[in-house]
Amino acid sequence: MTESTVRMKGAGIVHFLDWYVGRFGHPRLQATAAAIPDPHRAQFDPEDRVLGVLSSAWYPAAAIHALLDGFVADHRDDREVLAREGAKATIDATLTGVYRWLFQTMMSPDRYGRSAQKLFSRYYEPGTMTKTPLGDAGHLSIVRDWPGHHPLLCDMLVHTAEYVYSALGCRNVRSPRTACVSEGAPECRFEITWSR
Repeated sequence: MTESTVRMKGAGIVHFLDWYVGRFGHPRLQATAAAIPDPHRAQFDPEDRVLGVLSSAWYPAAAIHALLDGFVADHRDDREVLAREGAKATIDATLTGVYRWLFQTMMSPDRYGRSAQKLFSRYYEPGTMTKTPLGDAGHLSIVRDWPGHHPLLCDMLVHTAEYVYSALGCRNVRSPRTACVSEGAPECRFEITWSR
């Protein structure tokens, strides 16, 4: 597998970047982008509000990782806040207007679980996401064979689950991570539980 075949869709990061500018300012985003090493810096336009990232375009995961490394370095003391608030902003921007209504009307936790791989593949290539039931109010989420994994992306993925299941009408959603490749595990796992 070559570096160019490990990709991430712009839609998976562009809302985070827009939120980041609103929260921390465009000069701070520009400074992070300026620190990206070559040749990855060429993927971004520092003058654009969201660095020129397009929702519909695919980007090399290595370039996105270089940007995320900058965020992690700049937010050592508030990385958890960055991941949680960034994930919420991404979900809020994705599920707006009629899309939110359709999502809430047409989806259920079970349907969402069955659609996990299809949804994951809309943002990341390659990689496998499965969700298996945990009792009648839970899912075990497992992400395997994801060479585009980044610790901050993984944090956001876990928090995204909390917001998605809440949008599905689940209450008291929790999504503790039980394994991560960043810690030497062969796969990333998190257990989503909720009350009906």
